[in-house]
Amino acid sequence: MNPNHIKCYAFMLLLIKKERKSSFLQRQSLEYCNPQHTHMITLFYENDNIFTQDTYDKIIDQLDFLTLECPSCKHSGCLIKHAKYPRTFRMANSIITVHILRVLCKECGHTHAILLCDFVPYSQILLDDQVDILTSNNDEEFLSDNPNFDLSDIRYIRKQYNL
Repeated sequence: MNPNHIKCYAFMLLLIKKERKSSFLQRQSLEYCNPQHTHMITLFYENDNIFTQDTYDKIIDQLDFLTLECPSCKHSGCLIKHAKYPRTFRMANSIITVHILRVLCKECGHTHAILLCDFVPYSQILLDDQVDILTSNNDEEFLSDNPNFDLSDIRYIRKQYNL
């Protein structure tokens, strides 16, 4: 199994631990996750490069919107590109802003953000960095290696996962 998939599945298991259930549907080289409790669509993908706006755009360009199911009404083929919004992510040594695509369901009128498995909903810290924080045994060493994070980030993330 691909290490990126392991991290994504680990994240999903952590969400399930917090009583959030998900179902998975395989689509070509992308996997599609439809969390029933949110209005987000999460795409699993393979990428070993540093994340950028171009990475996000290339993944979105590969997406067949006719195969996506609306998380609200469960209709397929009804999602259209609607808008974008900026989202800032703090990484170990940099800060980037990515314009996240929102889609509109023509059937029910709900909008949904298209997120990648690297994105943790409502967090500026990417999944890989959250996994690193959760598995780190030495906070001081972690913070010295990751200058864009501070002790409050570590505490907050551990609290989110009840650790």
